[in-house]
Amino acid sequence: MNKLPLILLLVCGSVSANEVECLAKTIYAESRGEQMIGQIAVGYTVINRKKQTGKTICHTVSAGYTQRWIPANDREEFVKISKLILTGKIASPIGDRDSFDAYSRRPLWARHIKKAVRIGNHTFYRSDYGNKKHDTD
Repeated sequence: MNKLPLILLLVCGSVSANEVECLAKTIYAESRGEQMIGQIAVGYTVINRKKQTGKTICHTVSAGYTQRWIPANDREEFVKISKLILTGKIASPIGDRDSFDAYSRRPLWARHIKKAVRIGNHTFYRSDYGNKKHDTD
């Protein structure tokens, strides 16, 4: 596991402990083997989906299809990444994209989307939530 650079070890502002935990568990479950930028991208996918739906982070990630726990020796790292995202102290590498899949797959709903971002082993897409037009530029 990559260690966080010293600058990322700064103390973050206060955010809901429950939201931090839900985001940290999701980042761990979906991207623990990725470089930090890939982990941040997965975190921002959740944030973007939350903004579209108006639901909490915990509700947004409650699909239940992935393990939602973090081994004790990895917990601090993923909690710090979550806090950096939730406090806006680290920029989003994916813009307003709100969905992702493994790079080796391309979901049927995303086949017509031209603007996708690949980071590590994931491809990030913008979906059609809230009747938003697909990004086909």
